[in-house]
Order: sequence, then C-alpha cells, then structure tokens
Amino acid sequence: MSHDHSQRSLGRRLLVGLVINASMLALQVVGGISANSLGLLSDAAHNGSDVAALGMAYAADRVRARPGTDKLTYAYGRWEVLVALINAVALIAVSAVIVYAAVGRLLHPSSVNGPLVMAFALVSLVGNAVAAWLLEGEKSVNARSAFLHLVGDAAASGAVLGGGLLIWLAHLDRVDPVLSIAIAVWITWGAIKVIIEAGRILLEGVPVGLDVADVERAVLGVDGVAGVHDLHVWSVSSTDAVLSAHVQIADTQLSGTTPVVDRIKEALATAFGIHHATLEVECEGRECADGCCVYAPTQVPDQST
Repeated sequence: MSHDHSQRSLGRRLLVGLVINASMLALQVVGGISANSLGLLSDAAHNGSDVAALGMAYAADRVRARPGTDKLTYAYGRWEVLVALINAVALIAVSAVIVYAAVGRLLHPSSVNGPLVMAFALVSLVGNAVAAWLLEGEKSVNARSAFLHLVGDAAASGAVLGGGLLIWLAHLDRVDPVLSIAIAVWITWGAIKVIIEAGRILLEGVPVGLDVADVERAVLGVDGVAGVHDLHVWSVSSTDAVLSAHVQIADTQLSGTTPVVDRIKEALATAFGIHHATLEVECEGRECADGCCVYAPTQVPDQST
C-alpha cells in the first residue's frame, strides 16, 4: 500500500513540475526574444527538454504501475529506463544546437538587454528550483533523470542571471554566448551519466552500489547453507533488483528446505533490498555439470535419411 501511495505521490509531483516548466518555457521564449539573449533562449531550449522529460517521466510513471502480462511478465519496469535514455540523448542534441548558436554569437556579437535577462532568469530560477525540490530524493532513474534536468536548468538560470548583471553593469555582451556554452557542457555531462546508468540496467548489469561478493557471503552466512553458485543479480528497473542462484543445503526432506530458503530471502531483502529472489535448491555435495548449470537441449536425431 505504501508503495502504491509513493507511486501516486511521484505522479502528482511530476505533473506539477510539468506545469511549472511549461510556464517557464513560454516566459523564457518571450524574454529571450525581447532581450535578444541567446542565454535565455538556450535556457528556454533546456526548459523545453525539461517539459518533454517531465511529460515522458509522468507517462512512464503511469505505465509502470500496470501489472505484468503473459507476454511482459516483469510488467513495464524497463519503460522508465528507456524514457530516461531518450531524455538524455535529447539533452545532448539540445546542447549541440546551443553550442552552434553560441559560437556564431561570439563571432558576431549583438547587444543584449541585461535587466530584462535578469528578470526572466530570476523567475525561471525560482520555478525550476521549486520543481526540482518536488523530486528531490527519488530513487528511480526516471525521476532522477527529470530531477537532473530541473537542477541543471535552475543552475543555468542562475548563471544567466549573473550574466545579465555583467551585461548590464559592464556591457560584456559576449558573456551571453559564453554562458550558453557553459550551460551546454553542464547539460551534456549530466546526460552522459544518465546514459551510462540506463545502459547498465538495459544490459542487466549488477545494480549500482551492490557487490555480488557481498551477496554471496550473505547467502553463505545463512544457517543451513553449504554452498552457492550460478549467482546472478540484475535490475528490472532502477529500483527493482532481481536475483537467481543455486543453493546447496544439507540432504533433508523437502519440508526442511523451506525455512532455509525463507532465511535466505529475508537476508537478501534486509541487507540488499532484493525482494525478488529465485533459488534452486540442491543437496550438499551436488553441483551442476562443470559448475556452469547450463544444459544444452536434447539433440533430436535427423529422421530425413
């Protein structure tokens, strides 16, 4: 029940953040054109990616709540990872456009309205800070990708605000495109980190912060366990870790294995947050052929001759 409540709460916060950023996008476009500021327009482009990110994140959050089917037995947990990956790639594309425009502005400077830049940047800074605060502390890569967008845009708005001050006081119009390039670098760095994490999940890598050796030691430390092998740990989503393993226990009746399996699952859930563990029980001293536990299908003789 608490998980469902958390899901609904995240969905509402994503929706609020989406509304805030859509409003900021409209304001920044108006401000950028009015002030002739590439910095504001670059921040608007970033905000546009925030709107797309939050929109997809909200949709992914809704889809993720659906139950599994006979064709998607793990439900839609990976959808959030795909959305985060799309968002990150979009951010890099936006950054490239910003850099291209900024280089042109450096080569051919134009006058910028500093006070107007400051006013619109301040409004954007406050709006993005509030939207980011709503998502602070979320664990899913989907929500953290959206949070990264918002934090990056808040930082960019702060930089644009400072740049507007320099333009106004010192008439340094080139500050505007320089800030645009700095924003683009910031965006790209954050996007690359999201791509790496999303790729790790899609490749079924071990979850970040979890050591398989520690998991193995925890299983071996359970009373009644004599050995463990063919151990695999991977992520279905950014918050759901899954484990499968072959566990050796002392030769006993089937009913005697149940308490051991229960203790193993309790240890995994408590120490590592792994709530979905599939365990194959083997008698002590018995191990899969060659230790690999992979069996080739039976060869069917060729009847054509």
